[in-house]
Amino acid sequence: MTLAVVFSGVVAVIVAVVAPKLTEQSLQTIRDDVDERSSSAHQT
Repeated sequence: MTLAVVFSGVVAVIVAVVAPKLTEQSLQTIRDDVDERSSSAHQT
């Protein structure tokens, strides 16, 4: 019971720390993809 509570707490902290980095990274890659597409469209 206590282990489960501690484990869920640790998972919550990890998610809280990692989630913003993951979303920031994915947003950056999405922006890069959009930039590449728009620049290649302008070239042609």
